[in-house]
Amino acid sequence: MISYKVKYSIAELSDEWDRITPSFFLSIAFLKHLHDYNFCDQRYYEMYDDNHLIAFTVVYTLPIDIFTYSRIKSVFKVNIVGIPVSVASEPIAGDSVSIEKLFKHILREERGLLLGLNFTRDILNKGPIKLRTLPTIIFQNDFEDIKNYLERLRYPYRRKLKLSQRRFQGVCSKETLCTEFSTEHYELYTAIMGRTKTKLETLSKDFFQNLSNRFILTSHYHGTKIVCWNICLIDRETLFFFFGGLNYELRDEFRSYYNNLLSIVDLAIKNKVKNIDFGQTAELPKLRMGGELSERRMFLYHRNIMIRQVLKLMKGFIGYTARTKIPHAIKNE
Repeated sequence: MISYKVKYSIAELSDEWDRITPSFFLSIAFLKHLHDYNFCDQRYYEMYDDNHLIAFTVVYTLPIDIFTYSRIKSVFKVNIVGIPVSVASEPIAGDSVSIEKLFKHILREERGLLLGLNFTRDILNKGPIKLRTLPTIIFQNDFEDIKNYLERLRYPYRRKLKLSQRRFQGVCSKETLCTEFSTEHYELYTAIMGRTKTKLETLSKDFFQNLSNRFILTSHYHGTKIVCWNICLIDRETLFFFFGGLNYELRDEFRSYYNNLLSIVDLAIKNKVKNIDFGQTAELPKLRMGGELSERRMFLYHRNIMIRQVLKLMKGFIGYTARTKIPHAIKNE
């Protein structure tokens, strides 16, 4: 018999949760970290068949700008089906039939405006307003080493990266646990967030310092100053670029944006992972590194049919409509 439960604390979650989770970002360990350090009224929807967990997702609440892609200021309190941190991983576990039933249940239960984020497909054909959101950039790694990677880039992109590498001579790079995340790291993170037009949240320094030892903090120093840094996670066969920071005063001198990305490529090659998920920002530089777009979908729903109709009329201002020209940076062999 099919049944549904909504939980409000990590301790209540099913013992079977991690058995069916598709990624570390939906694991009990990481969701507990989010609950502790980025609390936003999380609730956890579970679906059971004869007392066995078969599907789940997470819903949380934030004030967000739903017209952010149109640069129209419009902040509303929104219930979001998603992972409560800026990652492009799908926020669902279970087979497609079970997920569809679970989402129908959530539409009946949740009040107010409901936004679903970062799906690789449209979950429900009827009801929600289906929209495109920011794609993530996936880099396929089949390179022997960083030299082989650069050799396989087309000339203009290879030249740009080699010039960037020269600017990075004298920079010292250090891989540590996130317990080493300092006030200086955090200031460079907030500098980026201050320029970001599509952010959902700004995280605390404690959030970063208390990340598990599965996360790798790579810091690039010139003398005692941090030029740039990144945090990555390896999960299954993918390396995820989680967050980064940049000293804007030193950015052009060290071409630190591209060198930060190069260090992520190098980390992926050394760990022999199949893919890098570069995330959903700065599409063009990451495509020029050899990444490829991976589309993501979102949906909007309100139980009031009149509000749904208004939202449907305005969907062109809500969804992500930009199209980036693909540079095809990697040579065909």
